[in-house]
Amino acid sequence: MGHSEDYIRNKMYELEKEKLVVDNNTNKVLADIRDLLLASNILRLAELADNPNVSSGNYKCAKDGFNDVKESIEKRWSE
Repeated sequence: MGHSEDYIRNKMYELEKEKLVVDNNTNKVLADIRDLLLASNILRLAELADNPNVSSGNYKCAKDGFNDVKESIEKRWSE
């Protein structure tokens, strides 16, 4: 005995709602991971700034590279 079209349509609707919830949660987790990685890199830059063995030129290069990557990530997430 087959299911009615309304029953199938309702089940498909429920599945789509659940898929949206999973997708939203996935995006939140990925954003949290992104934020943690950015924070970790900021801490590493702060450590480089305090390290007397790192020249100001090398620090500036690391900082500029970090800023370029950060801008690229922010651009991708804003799309």
